[in-house]
Amino acid sequence: MNVSIIPFKKIESIKDVWKVLSKNQTIFQSYEWNANYLKIKMRGCRNYICIVKDDNEDVVAILPITVFKRINKTNIIILGKNNYVDYGDIISKSVTKDILAVMVDAIKKKFTNPAIELQGIIENTKLQKLLEAEAVVTAEYKAVAVRIPHDVDEYNAHLTKSTRQNLRTALNRMNTDGLSYRYEIHEGTIDKVLVEKLVNLHLKRNIEKNLTSSSIHNFLRKVKQNFVERYVSVIPVSMRSYKGSWYLLVYLNDIIVGYLYGLRDNNCIRVLQNCVDSDYRRYSPVFRACYDFITKEAIEKSLEWLDFTSGDEDYKYRLNGKEMILYSYKIV
Repeated sequence: MNVSIIPFKKIESIKDVWKVLSKNQTIFQSYEWNANYLKIKMRGCRNYICIVKDDNEDVVAILPITVFKRINKTNIIILGKNNYVDYGDIISKSVTKDILAVMVDAIKKKFTNPAIELQGIIENTKLQKLLEAEAVVTAEYKAVAVRIPHDVDEYNAHLTKSTRQNLRTALNRMNTDGLSYRYEIHEGTIDKVLVEKLVNLHLKRNIEKNLTSSSIHNFLRKVKQNFVERYVSVIPVSMRSYKGSWYLLVYLNDIIVGYLYGLRDNNCIRVLQNCVDSDYRRYSPVFRACYDFITKEAIEKSLEWLDFTSGDEDYKYRLNGKEMILYSYKIV
């Protein structure tokens, strides 16, 4: 085997083989998604592609990496949530110990004193088993996904009594307060005006959640957060340009009060971001819309999963979500 590490700007040179190798992997290993997020230029970071070829000069594995330097070491973020990849994997038809070894060796030769981090590795996968023997676990967390039922009765039977009551209460509160509830499903890119509305809604939530004081320090953090939301975060970039985008937009009296943003991955929706306007939180509009989507459109379109990806928030379990364990590893 031989390995090369090329700069991101040459990604199109391996576009075709990338698509072949990632055919049976998640959307996070696809060429389109990686080309989308790797073009975002974060301060101090450089993006590369590690390529492994066999003795016949055929590409057998690909790995996108992000490099950023610290005072006395070089951090290599290979996979995972810090790289807009909820589920990490080497792009290959079959990951082997040899492939992993030659990639790690090439990275160590090219970069000075590297600390190699791999994130979002799903439990009991082939890569996870390989890393178990070769690397150190640095974090363990969860992802939660809802399996789409065959019919509404089947789904409702798995919901708790309190969840069913909360769903009824949400509609009752809307009706009592004279609010007209609806939701829309969109696929593909959306116009800039709508993207701006969603970005502003998410920015509002983040500021309310994390930056409540009026100190000058928090003011500067708010300025930074505003910049990150608009120009660094992969979400608005994807909303404007990624054709595999998927949206559930929730309206009360024709005002957008919340949304889910995700990626269509064959018969699965991978949710990357959700948000609800705090002014309307008491109506649980996004929670209600998730239930309605699961029991209507998702069944009608024969979807298999509504995957909320990483995070173990309570609402995911209340919608009958099933969890799986994700790991972060470090190779020094």
